[in-house]
Amino acid sequence: MVGYVDENTAVRTLFNAGWAGATPVAYENEKFVPPTDAAYASLVIRPDDAFQNEIGTEFGAHIRHPGLVFVMIFAPPDQGNAAALALADTAAAIFRRQSSTFTDGRILFRSPTITPIGITDEGYFHVNVVIPYVRDSFH
Repeated sequence: MVGYVDENTAVRTLFNAGWAGATPVAYENEKFVPPTDAAYASLVIRPDDAFQNEIGTEFGAHIRHPGLVFVMIFAPPDQGNAAALALADTAAAIFRRQSSTFTDGRILFRSPTITPIGITDEGYFHVNVVIPYVRDSFH
């Protein structure tokens, strides 16, 4: 059975492989000191309410687990928005039309949305990349 630990690991693995050190990355509940003069990203994975999609088959009940991946890009002040948007394009391309397959389930990533947020209190230019996904599992 694929669980939330596997889901988190799969999303992080896919992101890290595609991001390839483009900037430092902040992960949830891990110590991180943002650079003062360079861009950085933050990766957040938010599962949503699961639901049973099928009552049962030879493989068992089909459960669907939707969620969102957030890649938050923070670019240093006074450098315009182009660098942050280029990083956002990179993050979106990592997940666009991708899937991760497990022995008893899979994660399918939907079309990313890029939204410039603006200047943070710390002065960084902030852009969000939001990628909806569904993880299927069979129980």
